[in-house]
Amino acid sequence: MGAWGTGSFDNDTACDWAQDLEGTEDYSLIERTLRSVAEVETDTYLDADLACCGIAAAETLARRLGGEGKKSAHTEIVDRWVERREQEPPPELINLAAAVLRRIVSPQSELLELWEDEGAGEEWMGSIETLLGRLSRPNKARR
Repeated sequence: MGAWGTGSFDNDTACDWAQDLEGTEDYSLIERTLRSVAEVETDTYLDADLACCGIAAAETLARRLGGEGKKSAHTEIVDRWVERREQEPPPELINLAAAVLRRIVSPQSELLELWEDEGAGEEWMGSIETLLGRLSRPNKARR
């Protein structure tokens, strides 16, 4: 799976997505990524790589709202991008991110299946639940 942990940027796919984010100046990549996940029908199997990108996009929004996550060498690009943003993300983008995270943990998710096969399904689900909480309760200090 190219993952070394259950964190949002603890996998190769999310780190590659962050590289693409680095060259952007607005929320367009985040929105495109989230919409790509949201467009996958709930009865259709959701690809793990697409899910990893959706999680990375949601994580970026949570960080922008002040709900900091775990920082590491793998999050440096995202953390720098977040620091340069003055404009708040639109509320509908936050709502879309939450819906995408709920889709990613649904039964028709390859990523969920992979984590369960690794024996870390509960730990991974916990990280997604924490991310959902950070999206819904942004830190006022960042505003």
